[in-house]
Amino acid sequence: MMNHRHTVLVLAAATLLIGSLALPAAAQEITVDTTEQFCFSRQDFTDLASDDGIFFTALPSQALATVRYGSRALQAGDALPASALDQLTLEASCVTDQEVSICYYTMADGAITGSRELTLSILPKKDQPPTAEDGTLETYKNIANTGTLSASDPEGKALTYTLVEEPKRGVVELHDDGTYTYTPSHNKVGKDSFTFTVTDPGGNTSAPAKISIEILKPTDKATYADMEGDPDAFSAMWMKEAGLYTGATVGGNLCFNPEEEVSRGEFLVMVMKLVDAQADETGLTSGFSDEATTPVWMQPYIVSALSNGMISGVSSDSGIVFRPEAALSKAEAAVMLQNILSLPTPSTKTVFQTSEAEQEAVPTWAADAAAALSAAGIPLDSAAQADSITRREVANLLYAVAQLIEGETVETFYWAQ
Repeated sequence: MMNHRHTVLVLAAATLLIGSLALPAAAQEITVDTTEQFCFSRQDFTDLASDDGIFFTALPSQALATVRYGSRALQAGDALPASALDQLTLEASCVTDQEVSICYYTMADGAITGSRELTLSILPKKDQPPTAEDGTLETYKNIANTGTLSASDPEGKALTYTLVEEPKRGVVELHDDGTYTYTPSHNKVGKDSFTFTVTDPGGNTSAPAKISIEILKPTDKATYADMEGDPDAFSAMWMKEAGLYTGATVGGNLCFNPEEEVSRGEFLVMVMKLVDAQADETGLTSGFSDEATTPVWMQPYIVSALSNGMISGVSSDSGIVFRPEAALSKAEAAVMLQNILSLPTPSTKTVFQTSEAEQEAVPTWAADAAAALSAAGIPLDSAAQADSITRREVANLLYAVAQLIEGETVETFYWAQ
């Protein structure tokens, strides 16, 4: 039997050349879209009549390329009539130049008529360079803070981060996951910056991007004894500077108590202060059955929040209660925040960029609120939504809310209307 060999050159970036090794001058040139699959024709495989067919004996590894008939990936042992060959497509998945083969037998009148091999030289499309984006970070004097570098690769490949220009008022450490830690020099305040680039596996490097840093001077010298060296020392100090929580004195030391649970009433007051929502000054009562046991200083905030639709009560044997002293769950925090911020709710019900199991951990009654916060870039751990939220988590949560408010027109929020 005669052994025929054809060559198909697939150039994913621009052109496709189809021809015969025996007749190189007869090669025909076809331009293909880089975003489309390569579509075979019957003539690439055989010149047999349409009622004949081929039997595949070997196909490329799917790590390099996949040959499909419709949505089905072909395998060795498959047979197709010649009339179906026009429906075959090739999906190249390699990132470097590769040569692969399709081996098959031609069949006519139920008998094998020849052994053939179709060679495909795959030249992947040109690798585009990644991009890095400018960013900002703020911290306080003598307190390190962590941020995340913003970068992307058109092909979705892993990136390597490189420091190009070091900061002058501190030091920065870039981490493999794209985060970084900036530590200001002792007692330094003011503005600082550093630049970085990102590089993809092919060696393509982005243009430099700049991270602008502001080292803030606290209003006083008081610091939290239990937050020294803690990764959340900045957000704890930010809460103090914002007047949301000023700490507790333990044995003469100012402490933040980062793992302490935050109550429903405490969280409500902190959020209202953050958004500058005013406490009630008319002396009205909330009507909650547990109002008599609610701290007096907290009652005007609860009255104002109730009248503005920020909170609602919970049924109990004694009537409708607010439970201000009860620990706040993460799900309750999401709902309370959304009631106050009234952020747009995304159409998709995918709440977090996490596993399906973590998404299912969000109670149905909190799903819309959690989705809205996540879409706005406000961090709220999707796991264990029924668990109480800690002061550490509240600090990071409210700092993100503050950044969101700072970047938006105030009138877009419900509480400002």
